[in-house]
Order: sequence, then structure tokens, then C-alpha cells
Amino acid sequence: MKNYITERYNTRDIVLGLGCSFTSPTFMAEDVPDDFPEHLKGGWKMWPEIFTDKLSEKDGKRYNHINLGRSGTSMDYSARKFFEAWAEYKDKIKIVLWGGTNFFRLEHFGKWDVYTSLARYEDWADEERMMSAKEITQWVKVEKQWDANLKEGGGNGYLLELCRLTKKDEIYEKQTNINFNRIMAIKDLCESNGVKFMYYQLIPLFGGSTFKNIGGRTEPMKPDKVMEILFRSAPKSFVDMYESKSILGFDSIADFRFWSKNNDHLMISANKEYPNRDGHPSKEGQEDIARRFWEQYENHFV
Repeated sequence: MKNYITERYNTRDIVLGLGCSFTSPTFMAEDVPDDFPEHLKGGWKMWPEIFTDKLSEKDGKRYNHINLGRSGTSMDYSARKFFEAWAEYKDKIKIVLWGGTNFFRLEHFGKWDVYTSLARYEDWADEERMMSAKEITQWVKVEKQWDANLKEGGGNGYLLELCRLTKKDEIYEKQTNINFNRIMAIKDLCESNGVKFMYYQLIPLFGGSTFKNIGGRTEPMKPDKVMEILFRSAPKSFVDMYESKSILGFDSIADFRFWSKNNDHLMISANKEYPNRDGHPSKEGQEDIARRFWEQYENHFV
């Protein structure tokens, strides 16, 4: 006779998705004109759900996906949400899918779900997006904005200080060390408990512009410089990531490609009928991300 209680709780039927706006189940494009059609802003299936559908079809059973992605959030946020889910569902999770975000995003130390990105303060070619040091005054929050009082010479100048630290490599090295080691530690934790894990960097690790306008980095972060920093900052984890079937994006040990590179045609901004500058995946972009995760899964985990 079947032990239905044991069977129920030993069934791994959850696909856990982590990430930022490229993953968020509630994503809707905002960097579009007022008359932009609603159906082109979002509302389609995001890549973790598409992957889950493929897995359900292949295995002939229904899997549930839990998508914890949220727009604007950091690697810290994704790791925190992973551990929350792990505490609750570790015996139910079949696979963890993590869409990596920018390493220069950070959370508020003492408040829930308050976060920002240093990339918001880079020197944009578009004058409308540029900010001077005196204009860096707000963090981003989903419901409202928190005034961080970052005016130069007064209040809490923490973000301004971080932006200025980009003049040297140390800030890049530290964030690479933290995140590469964390990714591999979570991978090892999953695998040691019989849970599959895949990670794919969806957007650049760091911004590609400068911080000259506010006293930071004066030269763009070039790809070869990024690779140098990655290897120097966490050499063991870097090599382990390159050799791991769980990590997508390595064309070679000298080339770690994020998904958005060379995929402009799969962005919402690629719509010629309705011009806009929203740099998020379109419906077709989401399908492409899911396809890449799925091909990695079929090639290495089946």
C-alpha cells in the first residue's frame, strides 16, 4: 500500500526562478511612449514559466513554478529570496534557475525591498538620463521613493562615495568575489541535496559607461578589462563556473557572455512600428532565454 503522506512530501515538483526585471512575473515596460500598446508592454509568460511548461511536457507531470524575480533588484535580493524559499521548500524544489543581474545593484541595509543601482548614476549619452552629484537624491522603491539625501556635502553620501570608488578596480573586484563565490556555493548546496541548478547572466555584470560626471571612473569598462577582473577576483570560482554544466554564457574561458549582448533584436525597443527605448526582452526574448536554459538542461541534466 502506498504511503501517500511520504509520497506527497518527497515529490520534487517546484521550479524556482530568481532574477530581476528580466525575470519578474509582474514586469511591464515603462520606458515607452504614453500611447504604446498595452499588449506590447508585457503580460506574456516569462522564461521560468516557459521552462516549467517544457519540463512538465517532457516528464508527463505537472510542475509548479515559483518565480521570485522582481524588477530593479540585486544579486543580494535573489540570494536572500533563494534562502527564504530553501527554508520553506527545499524538499520540494526540483531545479533552481537564476537569471543574473548587475553586480552594482544594492539593497538598503535596514529596510525591506528598498534598492538601487550605481548604474543609474553613470554618464549616459542621453542628457535626460544624466545626473550630477547634487541630483543623486533617491533610491528606487516599488511603492514609493525614499529620499536618501545624497546631495554633495550633506547627509548620507554613501551612494555618491560608491560611485566615486569606481575610479579604482577594488569595488569591481569585491563585488565579483562576493557574487561568484555565492553563485557556486548555492550551486553546491543545491547539488548536495539532489536539486539541479542553473545560472545565466542576463545583463552586464557592470555598467558599460563612466562616472566622470560625479567624480568616478573616467574610462568605460571594456570586455577585456571585465574578464581580467573576473579571473583576478575569484580565480577558483571563475574556473569552476567555466567548467560547470550549471553555468551558461561561457563561449570560452576568455569570454563570459551575458544574454542581452548581441540580442537587441529581441528587446522591446526593437519594435519598429512603435519606437521606444525599453531595454527589456520582448515576448520573443523571453522565449529565447527559456530556450537557452532548456537546451542546457536537455544537454547536461537529462
